[in-house]
Amino acid sequence: MKKRMRSRGSKPSWVKQLAGERIETLLSLAAEVAGEKPARARRYVELARRLSSRYNVTVPARWKRKFCKHCFAWWNATNVRVRARNRAVTYKCIGCGAESRVGYGVKKG
Repeated sequence: MKKRMRSRGSKPSWVKQLAGERIETLLSLAAEVAGEKPARARRYVELARRLSSRYNVTVPARWKRKFCKHCFAWWNATNVRVRARNRAVTYKCIGCGAESRVGYGVKKG
C-alpha cells in the first residue's frame, strides 16, 4: 500500500477538524466569562486565534465580530463603539483604539 504524500507544511484533515472544535469551545467559554472575568476571556480569544493561525483554520463567522482582532478583548456594550454609515459598520475598540470595518449594502448586478 502506497503512502499518500501531503504538501510541505500542511496538516492532516483530522488535526484541522480538532483545532476547529477547540476554537469553537474556547470562544464559547470566552463568551460565558466575559462579563465577570475579562482577562480570562481575553486569554481564551488569544488561544483560539493562535490555533486558527497555526492550523490554518478560520474562526467561525458567528464569532468574528465579537472580539477585537488587535488586543483580543471580548466586546460588550462598555468597551466597543459601533457606527454604521457610508455602507460600512465600524467597530472601534475602546481599550486599544483599533478600528474594524465591515461593509454592507445592496449588491449591484
